[in-house]
Amino acid sequence: MSVVLANNEISKMGTTSTGTSSSMGGITDAEGMNGGRKRRLRKMRYDSLEEIRSIYRRATKAFLLNHHRQVWHSLSLGLDRIHSLLLIPTAAVDPPSPTTTTPWWLVSSTLTGPSACVDWTIDLELHQLARKFHILRITFLTAILPNSGLVESLIGPSSSSLADSMELSASQQAALSGFLRLNAEPAKFLCRLLTAVGREEEQQQQPGPDAEPDGLLLPTADDLRQMHPSILTAMGLASIKLGERQTGKTLIERWFSAVESLDLCFVTQPLPPSRQHLHLSPRALSSDLRLSYQNLIQIYAIHILGPLDLWPFAIDFILSHQAADILPVETVQNIIHAIKTARAQQEQLVKHSKQRQQQRREEKKVRQGAVQQQ
Repeated sequence: MSVVLANNEISKMGTTSTGTSSSMGGITDAEGMNGGRKRRLRKMRYDSLEEIRSIYRRATKAFLLNHHRQVWHSLSLGLDRIHSLLLIPTAAVDPPSPTTTTPWWLVSSTLTGPSACVDWTIDLELHQLARKFHILRITFLTAILPNSGLVESLIGPSSSSLADSMELSASQQAALSGFLRLNAEPAKFLCRLLTAVGREEEQQQQPGPDAEPDGLLLPTADDLRQMHPSILTAMGLASIKLGERQTGKTLIERWFSAVESLDLCFVTQPLPPSRQHLHLSPRALSSDLRLSYQNLIQIYAIHILGPLDLWPFAIDFILSHQAADILPVETVQNIIHAIKTARAQQEQLVKHSKQRQQQRREEKKVRQGAVQQQ
């Protein structure tokens, strides 16, 4: 569907570029018309950004109001619109794509030529908007999945008597039902949810709601590399909410494995000697990206590995980031302190729980002894 939309956008913007170049006989005329067509496409893509932001605002408002079908309609509309705009050819020189080795969230915007820079800036904004839509979709689906009554009502047709009476298209309904029918299998739900982030176009073409989900595949390494760390943070939080920390651990570790070859470095100047040969400087890795990465490893180490009683592994994992010059020493020490604090709190809670259980057993024995004496 997105491919069709992209072709329609190109044909609408480019109809004036055909026909009369032969009468003028000039390659110059053809090139000029082609340049005008590219400028119109660029303007159309830029103007579409505010439209997509508006769709996102509608989705968040509907989420707060519990208008669930409206949320899904806006999410589907926004993601499909973004995908169609990213398919439109631009003037960018060697623009990043899912087939390149460097993901979009690590590519510098300093491309050759002003047109290429403008086009990539628009592409970057589209990717950032897609990231926000994906996080909202993960949050939305995870919030409603445990509610079996709500799930059944959303799988069925909408009712005009409800405030949330938004009519979904057949493809939107099929995609929503495909997720919600996995409410009894949260591990498979999480895998499908993450896979859909990397394969948005395929997600729009999912089989009908009666399709079996047993053949679900985990995201490929290429798909995972294109995912911003905040996507995995959202998945980690979703796994915690659904009581599937082991699945969250598996998915996050697959992402860490996929990005291992990217030589991430969030250490500020001076650049460590082991990193001086890299093309990506710490300046290219923004503070926002560093914060997103730190949030991910804290969720993973403290709230996933911890409750799985893998505290020593959590500390070793964080220390490996210091040894590899991925994170500065101060950040590593702060996270390790948070891990030790969380572990102490967990052990204290376990100790109190055992004490309460022992107290209840003793009280039960006392009551039984008093009954027997009577």
